[in-house]
Amino acid sequence: GTGLTLRANDGLTGLPLKGLNVLVYGAGGSVAFSGSVSLDSTGKGEISTLGPGVYSLYVFSDGYAPRSIPAQQVPSPALGIALTPGGRVEVRTDSPVQGRIVDGNGAVYLTSPWRLDGRVNPSPPVAVWDNFTPGSYQLIVADGKSYPFTVVEGRTTTVEVK
Repeated sequence: GTGLTLRANDGLTGLPLKGLNVLVYGAGGSVAFSGSVSLDSTGKGEISTLGPGVYSLYVFSDGYAPRSIPAQQVPSPALGIALTPGGRVEVRTDSPVQGRIVDGNGAVYLTSPWRLDGRVNPSPPVAVWDNFTPGSYQLIVADGKSYPFTVVEGRTTTVEVK
């Protein structure tokens, strides 16, 4: 009755994935699990260390856009996760900038499982982020300026920071 079973596949082809990097947050926002999850030939794997409760997940896999999954009850049936390659974001700037990316709901967008504060540091002339989850975002730089942008599956989005 404990743990969370995941079933992950490529959202375009349906093929099962081989592995995930997963961040799991408990109700208080603390990290309940951070690590790799191996998947079998059907794309099924488990995080056995999670006790009963409600968790939010951030799921990453090489070559795919990360996915945020809110409020999952544990124990529960297997959680299906479809990942797609996403889009590409190019940030063009004349000087180095520091900032963070937030999604349309104001939540911090994580570009990797190793950078939990959501900070980004685009450098001139262009910074490129592949496998960016489709959706609406804002790049908020240190001086408070905001640069809205939208990412579309399979497309390149350019953000001009001035």
